[in-house]
Amino acid sequence: FVQSLNNQLDSLHLLKHPFYESWNEGSLSLQALQTYAKEYYHHVAAFPRYISGIHSLCPNLKMRQVLLGNLIEEEQGDENHPELWQRFAEGLGVARSQLLEDAQVKETRELVDGYFDIVRSGFVEGLGALYAYERQTPEVSKSKIE
Repeated sequence: FVQSLNNQLDSLHLLKHPFYESWNEGSLSLQALQTYAKEYYHHVAAFPRYISGIHSLCPNLKMRQVLLGNLIEEEQGDENHPELWQRFAEGLGVARSQLLEDAQVKETRELVDGYFDIVRSGFVEGLGALYAYERQTPEVSKSKIE
């Protein structure tokens, strides 16, 4: 089942998107990367709340504990994920204050609102959305570093 699901998700992998293809080719302008950093921050900042939504609907204690561990990793301490993203943006010349401004791109608002809709619609739906995204994170993060 999991392999079949992964095969279906592979066709939608973020690294196949033209933006990430351009990133990996090194052809994105600094301005494009700055805009990306500012817009994507809204998703990064909301991500712990997506996990909270899934956690609150989870009927199983052991699963909730796994989700809680993920939530703690996202938010706790000085190396929390929004903080790490802010540092990344600063490295691109984006001020932290700019990250806190409202999203400027309609698709950014739709991404965040859509995730909230999914995670609030049910535990299974929320967990599915989390899995579809998180399974890509190691590969996407590696490509950004390289």
